[in-house]
Amino acid sequence: MTSTPPFAPRTRTTQEPELDLTSIVVIHRAIRHDLRRLTACLAEIPDRGAPSSQAHAIRRYAAALFAEICQHLDNEDGILWPVIAATAGQAVDLTPLTDDHQAIEAAIGRALQALASFRTDPGPPGDLHASVTELRDMLDEHITDEEQQILPAMRRYLPAEAYRSCEKQIQRKTPLAGIWFTAPWLARHAHRDELSRPLAAGGWPGRILLAAARPGYARLERQAFCTRPAHDTRNLPTRSFRSSPGGTMLRSYPRRPADPRRPAQHDALAVRLSRPGTRPHTVQSRTGTRLRRMTAVLAATAVTALLRRIRSERRITARTRAVPGY
Repeated sequence: MTSTPPFAPRTRTTQEPELDLTSIVVIHRAIRHDLRRLTACLAEIPDRGAPSSQAHAIRRYAAALFAEICQHLDNEDGILWPVIAATAGQAVDLTPLTDDHQAIEAAIGRALQALASFRTDPGPPGDLHASVTELRDMLDEHITDEEQQILPAMRRYLPAEAYRSCEKQIQRKTPLAGIWFTAPWLARHAHRDELSRPLAAGGWPGRILLAAARPGYARLERQAFCTRPAHDTRNLPTRSFRSSPGGTMLRSYPRRPADPRRPAQHDALAVRLSRPGTRPHTVQSRTGTRLRRMTAVLAATAVTALLRRIRSERRITARTRAVPGY
């Protein structure tokens, strides 16, 4: 379903700078990468089926991924492509890509049916693997065509104000419930320089939201794909084993070197924690992660309440001013 552009369409002039289409490139990269690793993950599930925790995580992740793909297709059909057609004219033929969207939506429907079957019977995901493989191949070809045909046309014909208007409409259409997956999902597949622009545009509320949503996404990703985060082990204590008088192998850690910047009682505490049976770096890491997560969630909740209060007051003020005689 297409809509009329909310501005007078015009073609970009050669003096205007080209568009920054990083957000579209990152979305395409995320879709391709996740469909590939979801296909590989489903292929590795044994005949006896996946563990219940992994099967539940795969269902949640696949459902969120399919929703992101559907949202991306809707944004293109309803917001972006009418603007491209109005500015580029006959220079771009969107009919083949529109037909591709219809075929992709049908493939997503089949994948959702297979996902529902996998929910009731988490055995060998043969149907789900076949449907995801079909969807992966279709989107690989479709995204390649878009990046070879549509993105160059957007850089050539689309003015900056038209693209900014499209981005604002897409942001307003993004459901709040899904942004807890969308934000860390895109950040996961973006390079450092690609992430700096949206973080700068979102300001500190966007950074708080991303910080609050990242732990949940990382946990879901680990459970679904059985991956572990890469930790820096250069500064971790080296494990060693020694024999106890009874012959049992006990694990111990070497004493940490004294830090002259810390008080002596802190060093003594570090020595006590370094005794066999304790892992000081693990305890500190888990505690710090929990505190950061709680702080981010509380800050995001406060920011959301503040923004709602501001919007409500603005609506009340606008209605009051509209009253005759105000």
